[in-house]
Amino acid sequence: MLAVPLAGYVASNFTQYGVKLFNAVLLPPWGPQDKAMYALFNGAHRTGAWLLVALVALHAAVGLWHLQRRDGVFARMWPARKEGAT
Repeated sequence: MLAVPLAGYVASNFTQYGVKLFNAVLLPPWGPQDKAMYALFNGAHRTGAWLLVALVALHAAVGLWHLQRRDGVFARMWPARKEGAT
């Protein structure tokens, strides 16, 4: 989860544009303009982002699978109900 934004940050530093934080603060690039390094880190950023999306989707799917099976795993993850609640 830290590698994806870090790879994007490093990739953008190998362009002429630098990094714009929150659309307000422009950080100048600290690396030289290098298309090969940009491609390397941008590829790592994109691959890592898609991998993270896939892992979140898999995690949600397995949670729903446990809910459907009613095997008690989902109930252990969910906050306990207060005593006497209806």
